[in-house]
Amino acid sequence: MSRLKIFSLGLLIIGVIICLIGLARTYFHNDATPPVITMEEDTIAISVSDDESAILQGVTAADEKDGDVTDRIVVSSLTPFVGDEQAERIAVIAAFDSSNNIAFAKRSVTYSDYQPMKFSLSQPLRFPVGDRTSGAWVDDRGELLLQATDCLDGDISSQIQYLGMDAVDSKAPGVYSFTVHVSNSAGDVEEFPLSVEYYDPKEASNLPRVELEEYLITINAGEEPDLEDLITGVTFRNTELEIGPRTDLAAGTFYDEQVSVDDSDVDYDTPGVYEATYRAAYAGDKDEEEVSGTVRLVIIVR
Repeated sequence: MSRLKIFSLGLLIIGVIICLIGLARTYFHNDATPPVITMEEDTIAISVSDDESAILQGVTAADEKDGDVTDRIVVSSLTPFVGDEQAERIAVIAAFDSSNNIAFAKRSVTYSDYQPMKFSLSQPLRFPVGDRTSGAWVDDRGELLLQATDCLDGDISSQIQYLGMDAVDSKAPGVYSFTVHVSNSAGDVEEFPLSVEYYDPKEASNLPRVELEEYLITINAGEEPDLEDLITGVTFRNTELEIGPRTDLAAGTFYDEQVSVDDSDVDYDTPGVYEATYRAAYAGDKDEEEVSGTVRLVIIVR
């Protein structure tokens, strides 16, 4: 065998040996084992004001190669509420090591201070025909009349959906029903009926109207609020009037017996959405025909 062939064969054998050594190192030193996640409790209760780091309380992770990798634990995902009681969410927790091996674990998350969404209505849903035809009604400042606040997401008024608006004819006087629908990031859904009234402005201009402090209230079942406390006055013939006893003959007074509240359709003991009607009537001092106007208060009983 020539010296050239012997030299080439030697190089080939050396190359094969180097390749085998590299493969052996890769085989014996490759890290394919993920960390191990340990939790003190499988369930944790947190506050609605806590961030996701609170979910990781009592959670640690250890890796065969890297040791303690607790600082590499994250909340990978958080499900919407599960179950009928809307009280529990499932957090998927992930931990990773320096070789990018990832381990996963699940933890049940509940809220110690979760509250249902709160709603407010700054003025009655009552408009002249042809005015404000969309569901997202706004006031003169451009703010939504119906406001929704959530303990997790804050102001979610812009997420309110107004369902069934196809049946509302803003060009014809009448009271029309529709449905309010809104949900938060946890999948909690609020849905309830409301009504909007469109009126003839010529007829309504001479009718008294009760003014309220607010036009939607939320109470707990069994409570029965004093609805007269919400009255702030009466508007009549473009004039704001205070309400007082008939013995008070001062100008700018609307007699208290001319204002009434009808809550006969409200079941204060049963959760639901109801309406109470305020009525202001005026007969005049010269045998004038009585005129009256109404306004509705929405009452949510939880």
